[in-house]
Amino acid sequence: MNAAQYCSILEESFLGTLADYSLQPDAVVFQQDGDPKHTSARAANWFHNHDIKILHQDGECSTNFWKLHVLSLMITNVKEVLQVHLTEIIVPM
Repeated sequence: MNAAQYCSILEESFLGTLADYSLQPDAVVFQQDGDPKHTSARAANWFHNHDIKILHQDGECSTNFWKLHVLSLMITNVKEVLQVHLTEIIVPM
């Protein structure tokens, strides 16, 4: 697959999916890796022309994303545990 084929798929399938869910292109962030067709000038222009923000997945970005994801899960778990313990402590007698 080359950049032209990639952009054709984005035009037909990606924009179609956004329309199916009543989403505007500027309301999403599209994640992709560093494949040459993804980073081509043609693809960059296509995303720019459709007001779509891109999250490139390089090593550092991917690592930071997963660190934030794990941290978010930990915070959620701590909140749940605290809520259970606080409920046990604050139960009226």
